[in-house]
Amino acid sequence: MSDFFKNLSGTFRALAPILLQGTAFSTKSVSTGAGDTYQPDLRQATEHNITCAGDLTLDNPIPFTPFSGFAPVLITHIRNASGGAITVTFGASYRQSAFTPPTDGNGIIMLWHFDGAAGLWYCSAKQTAPNA
Repeated sequence: MSDFFKNLSGTFRALAPILLQGTAFSTKSVSTGAGDTYQPDLRQATEHNITCAGDLTLDNPIPFTPFSGFAPVLITHIRNASGGAITVTFGASYRQSAFTPPTDGNGIIMLWHFDGAAGLWYCSAKQTAPNA
């Protein structure tokens, strides 16, 4: 192991670039009531699983960048558990193509990246999937 890593006070640092086979993100799950507002906080997690009992306002995220030269990424998974239709309203810093809220029993997973120069969050991927 000493050929690839250096022990720095109980933590290890790679001596050269390495390839990681997968990526894991911190995650947070919340449930919101009808008409609630939720603000994703990247200091708490990268992925935010939001189960909605009704309409939702998704407030502008609180970004977190631990190192210069890195851009934060946000993953939202909005699940409709309302028993009917919901409306999702996004804060002013979100930018995306037309949005259709998930039907009851379904969710929509969205990947967002932050443009620090513009102060905006751009959706680069969306996928609808069943809640179960």
